[in-house]
Amino acid sequence: ISISNDVVSIKFDDNAFISEYKYNNKDIIANGTKILPSFYRAVTDNDMGASLQRKYKLWKKPTYTLQNVKTKKKNNTIIVTANYKIEEIKGSKLTLKYTIFADGRIDISQSMEVEDSNMEIFRFGIVMKMPKEFNFDFNVSKSAAFSNS
Repeated sequence: ISISNDVVSIKFDDNAFISEYKYNNKDIIANGTKILPSFYRAVTDNDMGASLQRKYKLWKKPTYTLQNVKTKKKNNTIIVTANYKIEEIKGSKLTLKYTIFADGRIDISQSMEVEDSNMEIFRFGIVMKMPKEFNFDFNVSKSAAFSNS
């Protein structure tokens, strides 16, 4: 799937993950990466003590099998909805919904259903790697947080 206009160019790979996102001809995601679901985080000392790194290992790099993908145009947006099965999780259904606006914005929502209502997870999010030229200086906000003024 490819979507483009004078402002934005977005390409989805064969598994319906965004593999290219350009705004005003500038890459927004790092070359060779994708915008992906993320269900894992760095473990803490407490996690290690409870062996959670073993218990949640299946969430670190799950296998997504695309079940279907649908596109529709609504007003001045294009909506891409992709449904996946997560192979390691019995009875799972992951849905990613991308709402792409003509001005280049993308709203991404994600939902998941699993058979086991007691299933635990470290995090529920989406990750993307940005090019190096998007170098943010977090020291500004850190020093402001500790300012006495």
